[in-house]
Amino acid sequence: MGAALSAVRNNRKRRADPHHDDIGSPNTRHSKRMREGPMSPECTSEPLESADTTLVDDTDDHHRHQDPKGKARDICSASVVSTILPPHDVPVTHDDRGARLVDEIESELRCGCCTELAYNPVSLNPCRHFFCGSCMTLHLSHSRNAPNYTRATCPACRTSVTSITPTRVVQSLVAALLRVYPERARTERERAQADEIYVAGREISIPPPRPQNPDALLPQQQNSANDHLARPCPHCAPNNSFDWTCPRPIPNPETDRTNAWDLENGPPTGHNYCGAW
Repeated sequence: MGAALSAVRNNRKRRADPHHDDIGSPNTRHSKRMREGPMSPECTSEPLESADTTLVDDTDDHHRHQDPKGKARDICSASVVSTILPPHDVPVTHDDRGARLVDEIESELRCGCCTELAYNPVSLNPCRHFFCGSCMTLHLSHSRNAPNYTRATCPACRTSVTSITPTRVVQSLVAALLRVYPERARTERERAQADEIYVAGREISIPPPRPQNPDALLPQQQNSANDHLARPCPHCAPNNSFDWTCPRPIPNPETDRTNAWDLENGPPTGHNYCGAW
């Protein structure tokens, strides 16, 4: 009975004490737990060096003046913050994806012949590769005068060309790029030389095909049997004088007619860009 009366008196004293309510509030108890942090069994008098020591309520002046270790915790907090957040005077590295994008676009708009930004570009059909109008004009002129010329082909993929027309899409992209970056334009001298060879907007005529000259054919092109079977190119032979062997040599129909390649199926496998075809 005496113990029960004592508990009632103590309860009334705690209710009448406003300072006790302030200290015992949930926010204060939570702040106190944040200050103290987890304590190890071996060292119960020193706070652990963890993230909990940085969660200090700086507005609580009462605990800061009473706790002699408050300054140490504040110094630790400032050290952690300075480590995580960079100083204000450190320059921020800007994203260079925009510059890389411009370089990639310019690379895609380069002529395959002169490797410069296409000037008055023209498109080849049916492969749709594009080149400078002046570059393509010179290419056809040189090809037509070659002794082994048979037909006009694309300089990039060697596909037979059926027509050549100006390409407005490529020209518009080049013009848009130069409006923003005029320093990337071709020099005035280069443009003047190109204008002397090709007039912008003009269609380029394709030289008519010519029958093959047997005297100018390579050995693998000389097919006296006229059987439409591919012959090995100079690089197909092992230990040749070119120090390079084709990864997939063309079977010789004279010795291996079963595996011979029929030219009606297109260029032999691995020889799409071979100069012999």
